[in-house]
Amino acid sequence: MKRILQYITLSSLMVLVVMFSSQTHVFASSDIPNFVPKQGDMKIEAKRIDSGTSFMSDTLNGLLPKVMDVGIKVITIMFVAAVIVMAFALLMKNGQWTKIGTGVMMGSFVAIIMLRVVPIFMLTSDRMNITLFVNDTLDLLKHISFVAAIGMVIIGLFIRFLHQLLNHPDYFRWSKRLYIGALILTILSTFIPILFTAA
Repeated sequence: MKRILQYITLSSLMVLVVMFSSQTHVFASSDIPNFVPKQGDMKIEAKRIDSGTSFMSDTLNGLLPKVMDVGIKVITIMFVAAVIVMAFALLMKNGQWTKIGTGVMMGSFVAIIMLRVVPIFMLTSDRMNITLFVNDTLDLLKHISFVAAIGMVIIGLFIRFLHQLLNHPDYFRWSKRLYIGALILTILSTFIPILFTAA
C-alpha cells in the first residue's frame, strides 16, 4: 500500500510538472538580439509585465481549472480503486484491506468535498456571507438532529411493539436506549448552540 501511495504521489507530481512546463513564453521585441533577421510583415508585440504578482496571479488563475480537473479525476480514481479493494477484501474476508479501502474511500470523499467547498469560501471572503453560511449550517444541523430524534422515537415505538408481541428482553433494552438517545440528542441540539453562541 505504501508503494501504491508513492506511485500515486509521483504520478500526480509528474502531471503537475507537465502542466506547468507547457506554458508558452512571450518575449518583448527588445529581448531579440540584433543578429536575428527580422522578416517583413511579421510584427512582434512587446508585452510589459507591471508587477510579478499580477503575472503570478494570472498564471495561477489560468492553471486553477486544470489543477482542479486533474485533482478531482485523481481523487475519483482513488475512490473507485478503494471500492474495488474493499469489495475484494469483503469477498476474501481480509480485515486489514477492508480498513484500508474504507479509509481511502472516506478520505477521497472528504477531499472531493474540500475541493468543492474551499473555492466557495475563497470567493466569498465577505464577512457577512461567511457569518450567514455558518448560521445556516448550524440551523441545518439542529434540524437534522431533531428529525433524527423523531426517527429514533418512532423506531423505539416499533421495537417496543415487537417486545410486546414477542416478549424478547433485547427489544425492550433497544427501545429504551433509543428513547434515551432521542432525549439526549434533543436536549443537546437545543441547548448547546444557545450556550456556545450566547455572548
